[in-house]
Amino acid sequence: MPDPSPHQAYVAEPNALERTAALYLQSQSRADAFRLRALTADEYRQIRRMERQTLLWAALAGVISGSVLGGIELTFVRNQFDGLEELDWADRWPYWTAVLSLAAAVSLVEIAFLYWNALRAMAALSAVTGLPLKGGNYRMLALRGLARTALEFPNPRTPVYGIDPVALVPRWKFVAQNLLYRAKVGISSFLLRIVLRRVLVRTALRGLIPMLAGPLYAIWNAWITRRILRRAREQAFAPRAVEALMAEIAAARHHLGESARRVMVEGVGELLVRNQDAHPTYVYLLARLMETLAPSDSRITVDWPARLRELEKLTPEEQSLVLWVLTVASVLGGGLRRTQRELLEQAHAAAGESFQPTRLTELRARLMRGESLSAANARHATIP
Repeated sequence: MPDPSPHQAYVAEPNALERTAALYLQSQSRADAFRLRALTADEYRQIRRMERQTLLWAALAGVISGSVLGGIELTFVRNQFDGLEELDWADRWPYWTAVLSLAAAVSLVEIAFLYWNALRAMAALSAVTGLPLKGGNYRMLALRGLARTALEFPNPRTPVYGIDPVALVPRWKFVAQNLLYRAKVGISSFLLRIVLRRVLVRTALRGLIPMLAGPLYAIWNAWITRRILRRAREQAFAPRAVEALMAEIAAARHHLGESARRVMVEGVGELLVRNQDAHPTYVYLLARLMETLAPSDSRITVDWPARLRELEKLTPEEQSLVLWVLTVASVLGGGLRRTQRELLEQAHAAAGESFQPTRLTELRARLMRGESLSAANARHATIP
């Protein structure tokens, strides 16, 4: 039987920080059920306003933390360690100990604020979009996805219905992703200082170097927060698109043969693998497909070349629905990778249809604006 707990397939045991973030989001949640209608113009303006405020707070936190660290160096550290440039590296350890200790303390406060700022934005987003975060398997999946997004945690590497979502990801990439945000202060400050000291050596402008940390941190914080907010939008808007898709599949379920169902499920599973990430929306979509199509095996074994051969033999109606499912699925999990695009091209070729990349751009834009992706107004949609 299909797994009745999709949130368990996403991450079975969240850590303490994730649980704390989830509890905060649940405490702010007011929605009782998934709202499947499109956003109104006023609701979309509310979301845009919330995002601008969140970005401004993140940038302000960067300015303050960078200025504090720069001020510490100018007013305290340099007074205590005058003539640092003439000292040997072995004699500079008190300076670096002081700098790194103070930087760590300021950075911890800054990162805690950024987490809270992101979580507050998630709570506001779920309220405007009507995304419930209390009780129920799919609500728990949405909750865990938003919590991990706010904390900038990578999605788990555990198999999803037997599919390894990171089978194509090199190990070094995980290490780089995990270190990037947490090393922000040290790496950006170090690189800025080294580069500028080389450029401005022996000039009067050298004293301005510590004060440039504020703008640098502001830009970095705004960039990171913008990425978080875009991912949060995907996760808040995607249930509407998935449920509209399930309604179409349920209506045609009695006319779908075993081959069509297999191509549909394994096609989405292959998209998950090529996405190189266990995106919670893909977990949500797979769980709903398994629930709607009720396959005999809850584990999915993907054999895309074999499914392509089956796709060629489906009826035109089955082919059309399979292509629509794969097309919608491709815009739900972030930017389209080259390998995912190749899958769509192969599927369209097997069905004897031409692949239209512009449709993906249109659907993605509609998704991110909270509009409907139902077949009635999206298969041949154009951006107004």
